[in-house]
Amino acid sequence: AQMAIANSNDQAALQGGDIGWRKLAQLPELFGNQLAGLKTGEVTTPFRSGAGFHILKNMEQRGGGQQLIEQTHARHILIKTSEIVDDNQAREKLLVLKDKIEKGEDFAKLAKENSEDSGSMLSGGDLGWSSPGMFVASFEEILTSTPIGKVSRPFKSQFGWHILQVLERRKEDMSEQMKRNQAQNVIRSRRFDEEFQLWLTQIREEAFVEIKSLLEKDYRI
Repeated sequence: AQMAIANSNDQAALQGGDIGWRKLAQLPELFGNQLAGLKTGEVTTPFRSGAGFHILKNMEQRGGGQQLIEQTHARHILIKTSEIVDDNQAREKLLVLKDKIEKGEDFAKLAKENSEDSGSMLSGGDLGWSSPGMFVASFEEILTSTPIGKVSRPFKSQFGWHILQVLERRKEDMSEQMKRNQAQNVIRSRRFDEEFQLWLTQIREEAFVEIKSLLEKDYRI
């Protein structure tokens, strides 16, 4: 605060540079970019705006408390239907694979040999850690209801037929990620508003020029 009083040229200098509580949407875009992801007590590097050079310190944050999200680590095998393979055949094939897994055969090996999901087959069907909403509803429903270590029944999604196995679950604090996402959304929204206002101004100016030209007299010389 003493440094701000002694050195800052801003109107808030006499308050030690304190500009009070502000939402990101209430700040200039440049300030919002600098503050996004800044932890309490941290200070930005010097940056420049049209008004001069600045440094910002995140004095305190409130709201947007801890956001614990349950994440799931799973793997799956996908069999697609086609002119040759119908729903019953795809389902029966997965039932055979499920039986093999439950009798001790390796899920990853069977996924590499049988799965038609090009994105995960080479890694044994491993989908990594996922948060709610990452998959289509039909897949998400089975993913959520399957106990750890168990292999699901065959089920259908828009991509084909699956079986999945849940490997692990964990609670992950997504507060910082959600704050960053929120900040990015605010910045995108502000940019859209600025571009839209600029476009409106240009349209009005063009309309004014067009109307003015219609009102002016023509001279033949």
